[in-house]
Amino acid sequence: MAKRKKKSAPTPSKKKKSNKTSKKALLAGLLQDHPSLEREEALEILNMGISFEEWHAKKEEEREARRIAKEKRMIAFICSQHKNISEEEATFIVKENITPEEFLERRAEEQRKARARARQQERQQKRHRGRKPPPRGGPRGGGPRGGGKKRSNRLSKEAERKAKLDRLVSRYPDLTRAVAGQLLRENISYEEFLKRRAQKKKKSLSTRTSEERDRAKELQEERMKLLAERLEQEAHLGSMGDEFLRNRSEEGNSVSVWRFHSPRFEGVITEIQPLMLIMKTEHQEALRLRKLGCVFVYVSSEADAILSQIHVNLDQMSLLQYPPREPSRRIELSDDLLKSGSSLSLVTHDGLLLKGKVGWSDRFQFLLELDEGGVVFVFKHSVAKASEGNEFLLESSTNLKAFLEKSPELPNNHPKELALEEILVPVQFDDYDVKDKRYEEISELFDAGKFQLHPIRIRREGEQYVLLDGYRRLTLAREKELPKIPVRVM
Repeated sequence: MAKRKKKSAPTPSKKKKSNKTSKKALLAGLLQDHPSLEREEALEILNMGISFEEWHAKKEEEREARRIAKEKRMIAFICSQHKNISEEEATFIVKENITPEEFLERRAEEQRKARARARQQERQQKRHRGRKPPPRGGPRGGGPRGGGKKRSNRLSKEAERKAKLDRLVSRYPDLTRAVAGQLLRENISYEEFLKRRAQKKKKSLSTRTSEERDRAKELQEERMKLLAERLEQEAHLGSMGDEFLRNRSEEGNSVSVWRFHSPRFEGVITEIQPLMLIMKTEHQEALRLRKLGCVFVYVSSEADAILSQIHVNLDQMSLLQYPPREPSRRIELSDDLLKSGSSLSLVTHDGLLLKGKVGWSDRFQFLLELDEGGVVFVFKHSVAKASEGNEFLLESSTNLKAFLEKSPELPNNHPKELALEEILVPVQFDDYDVKDKRYEEISELFDAGKFQLHPIRIRREGEQYVLLDGYRRLTLAREKELPKIPVRVM
């Protein structure tokens, strides 16, 4: 009987290979179960020999420890830089994410209000102590509450003063009751008061305007420099869209550019810039159109076929929405959604509904081939919603071609007036008020009663309103303490 051969023990190299294989399988399983996990993080979990939940909890503890340490460093730094701020106040500054200067301004304002309240209470107590009670058993004249002739005179003087205040406020609509009271106390006319204030403001402006202008100029130059650098770095990201438009211009094709809530322009594109399209139209040789103000572009010869396939949702259009200024707040279109040949339906911010197949896409735009013929060049910033299928083609929508022939009246969803704090100022005006030579002229005209505060144009971005023009008038309204200003929503 033949002897069986003993199985040889696995060599070290085979053991090593099997360990590598199992480690790869574990790594693949981790990455599959947790798509947000990076490869280096998965390797770290395997090397530590713990579960994903334990690793995640450990990372959270480390992150929390770093946050607490950072807060302590910031608190210590604030206390070292500002001796008049306590550790408790520095903790409040860090928690509220404000600057020490803002906190000091708030504290000074609260202290001022507290002093004013204390003075008010003291005056009331003095008045109360100064009153003499009526004699016991004597007559209580001067009205139902009594107090005699002195009280009667005081009440009549207060009524007379209030009547004068009312007359002043009704005569000058831009006059506040506080200023009217000052006029009565100083016994001067409103014109004399305006003249004094204009002289005082002119004197103060002359000492600070040059510094503000220099600072504003430096900020603007710095922003323009950063913008030019960013555009140069990102120029290649929109190359496909620029090439598409360039081909249409070289072929001499007339195109139609659709803009947000504005008339569309028809002509030949003569120049393509990173942020601008230069067009030659029937009435203008070089019309400059900002890309951020455009929705889509199509060849004019295909207009009938394209417009008959686009629909309008009146509710969405009546909101008068525009794309958010910050790219981070705009809708992010995934690569799967914009994959070449995939079906796509979308709604733009101005309520237009499109459906078709994606031809190509780059960083800033994509091409949509409509189902019944025709192609539309769509800017990504114009998309409010996007999905596969027919989700957004709602029953309440109407055909765009019919809408243009006979536009129905849109519902009014905007207030006629807004408080100053509800209006946002675009980013280039956030750092300073507009107080240039033109502002001084407007202020003097306003003080003299020769300047009317015309409606300021704004547009809606979600739940907020953004100023389109009238920066000087907004500054003027704030300085005059006007509670409301006329506003026209575009």
